[in-house]
Amino acid sequence: VKAGEGARAINRDTIHVPALVRMLRDRRTWVSKVARRFGRLIRRRIAVPAFHPGAAHEVLPWNPHVFAVLRTARNGERVLALTNVSSREQEIIVPREIAGDTAAWEDLISRRRVPVTATGIEVRLGPYEVLWLTPMAVLLP
Repeated sequence: VKAGEGARAINRDTIHVPALVRMLRDRRTWVSKVARRFGRLIRRRIAVPAFHPGAAHEVLPWNPHVFAVLRTARNGERVLALTNVSSREQEIIVPREIAGDTAAWEDLISRRRVPVTATGIEVRLGPYEVLWLTPMAVLLP
């Protein structure tokens, strides 16, 4: 850190706009890849009513290393947003009363399916992994 710039100056860099624009246009650069990935996540999030700012939400204290929020839209659509905030794999069990009567939940980001068992949903999250789980339409018999 240069003298007089403060502690946060270490994370600051001068942005050269023409170079940034070139990197964004070149699909092979990490800048372009990150920007496109964020764009897809934002579009997906906007399309889900449970992520509306007015949707009901409940923070669930299941694991101190996993930030879990159950969001419910006015139309009843639910999303369980899980974020592993640690550098280690974490496991949580979503209770059956929240999991409901569907056969599985699906991650809106990766399309990974997580089956519902007799005890609920057993979820393993990798370090810093994020899942946006929503119940699939198939109901259990």
